This record gives sequence, C-alpha cells and structure tokens, in this order.
Amino acid sequence: LALGLHVPYSTVMLTDRKPTVTPYFSRLPFYYQRFLGLLSLGKITKPNPAVLAAITRRCAARLMVLPDCDAAVDLYREAQLFPGPSTEGHLLTQLGLRVNGPLFPNPADGPASLLVGATNDGSPVVVKLLGGVGAAGAQQPGGAEAEACRALMESKPAAVPLVPARIVTFELGNDHVSIVDRAPGLYAALCMPRYVSSLTSMVQLPAAAVLAGGRRMVAALEWIHDKKYIYMDVKADNIFVDPEGRWWLGDFGSAVRKGSPVTSTTTWFAPRKLLDLPAEPQYDCVTTGWSGSLTRE
Repeated sequence: LALGLHVPYSTVMLTDRKPTVTPYFSRLPFYYQRFLGLLSLGKITKPNPAVLAAITRRCAARLMVLPDCDAAVDLYREAQLFPGPSTEGHLLTQLGLRVNGPLFPNPADGPASLLVGATNDGSPVVVKLLGGVGAAGAQQPGGAEAEACRALMESKPAAVPLVPARIVTFELGNDHVSIVDRAPGLYAALCMPRYVSSLTSMVQLPAAAVLAGGRRMVAALEWIHDKKYIYMDVKADNIFVDPEGRWWLGDFGSAVRKGSPVTSTTTWFAPRKLLDLPAEPQYDCVTTGWSGSLTRE
C-alpha cells in the first residue's frame, strides 16, 4: 500500500508475520445474518441454502440494503425462481438460451425473477422461469401466466402491439439433481425480446407521443378483450418502448379470463378493492388513461 499498490475489492490486514488480504465480501456475513433475521420475522425460519447462495451470488447489493422483513421475503421468493447451474445448462442445451443475473438489480426498477439472456444467434432476450408439472401430469407447465400468454399469442397479427412473448418448455429428467427444489418434470419459461426501456424510465413525453402510444395500448387491450381475457395490470412498468419509440404491452401475470376472480392488479389506482371480484373490461380502460397521463408533459 505504501508503494501505491491497489488491491481491488479487498482490505489489507497486517499481522506479526505478513500482510494478509481479506476479500471484501468477508464483511458480507453481517448483512447475511441480518437477512436471515428478517426472513425469520417473515416466517421463513428454514430457508433453502441453495436459494441463499443464489441471492448472495446474484443480488449481493440488494441483500445489503433490505429495509424490512417484507422486502427480505420478496427477495427470497423471487430468488426461488432463479435457475441453478444445472437448470441453466438445460436451458442452453434444450432451448439454446443463455441466462445471466437479474434484469433489474435495483428492486425499485422491477422484479429480480426476470433474467437477462440471449439466444444462440446473439439476440438479447428476457427470460422468466415459471412453474412446472410432474412428468406424468396432464396439465401444461407455467400456470395461469403461461396459459394467458399462449392464448393471447395465438394467431396474433404482427400489428397488435403486445410484446411477442413465447412460452418455451424444458424437461428435468429423473437424473437431474436440483439445488433449488425443482423436481423432475416439465417446466416453462417466458421468453420475450429485450426492449430499450419501460415507460416508467422514460422522460416526460410530448402529447403527440403519448397519444400515439395510448392508441397502441388501446389496440393491444382490444385484442386481449377479443380473446375473452382481462389484462388487469395496465401501468407504465408493463409498457415497453422499442428504439423507434413504439409502445408494447407485456407481462401477463395478472391476466385472467373475463368474469374470473381478479387475483392481482394495479394497486396504485384501486388498492386491493378488486381482488376476488369478477374481471371486467372497464377496469383496463380506466387504468390505460391513468397510466398514459403520468407520462405526458
């Protein structure tokens, strides 16, 4: 150090014999123990060591600044969807998808369950791992989100401004040793193009741009409603912007069939008031106007 040497991400400790270099992340156990305490407060008393290791590896910065037990539980639940090394290998060999860490390292920007990825030809994508079913199960993997995505993408014209997402499936055989409690069976992942930005991250837009984008959202919702689905989550976070400034509606995690009970929705506009009520098209129309108004000069 006296010679101006720089030891990145490290601290130097002097002993009687010789200096030793202590890695920066040796200080991580303080945050790690705090995280375990927050999980315990959130009723997760026996967390999976593999999930904890994935959080430490992929989300160390987020781990250090968790404000409360709710945020800790959210991080743990999201990390349960992270692919382990074996699953990463299956995504690559079976689907030609390479995945890395979270698309949104900052929790304020989006969920950590969305992973940065690329196809074999180098196209950037976002991958979200969904649920699986047993090898002998009759159900399709991926749950309600995958079902909605399949229905909404079926026969969709290119002009309909829904994010062109696709559901891909991969198999974990009996010889697969999962480190994150993924049993053998058929699993699903949602794969979508990676856009320049979401509407949330855009600067304030002129009225003409908002009007053009709003019209695209109306067209997207008309398609969804024609398919007898209700989107239920129109907000700037779920509107993606391409390099030409065009808006695309994505994320079908809250979409339900018309008349089915609402399972989740945009809570800013109507906090918890619509849960379990029958889903109706009118709600999508109201929130579309509200979301667009937040982006206008």
